[in-house]
Amino acid sequence: TLSYPVGVRLQWTLDLKEDLLHCAMSVPTDGNDTYVGIGFRPLSRDTSISLASKGTGSHQHFGMEGADIVTGSLSAGVKQYYAEDYTGAPIMDNSLELIDASVESVDGRTVLSFTRPLISGYLLKNYDISASINTGFSDIIWAVGRDGGCQYHSNTRGLRVVNWEEPEIAMVDEWKC
Repeated sequence: TLSYPVGVRLQWTLDLKEDLLHCAMSVPTDGNDTYVGIGFRPLSRDTSISLASKGTGSHQHFGMEGADIVTGSLSAGVKQYYAEDYTGAPIMDNSLELIDASVESVDGRTVLSFTRPLISGYLLKNYDISASINTGFSDIIWAVGRDGGCQYHSNTRGLRVVNWEEPEIAMVDEWKC
């Protein structure tokens, strides 16, 4: 669980042989316009100053900048974005390669499911930077809202460092929201 108060759940399977992450994120459904979103920031914890000009790096701290974002709602389907700015609405962008992306309602929850390569996204497409999400330099952001897309999420959002290979480390109780 990413957030007990909001009810956000993240499940995944890491396929190191194929360099893929199979991901499912869900939230209790509050209508067809409830969306759930996850953003991947492969170099967000890297301290290299040169990354600032590419919109990522540790100087961003808890902002959205540098995130490849996937959202899903029953009314709008699956959408992809890139966060160019620290805060504010992300831009539509399909740099992140998605495989078998879907959104559905299951047992009263909106469930966003997809598979993605460990190396993919805006940094690869625009700067030829092969940054994997399976390193200690990576984190995720998440959000939940009610507009069918990725507009406003108020305080129903967060950031998490994730160890994809050892989830018990990534999801220790002290880190949970």
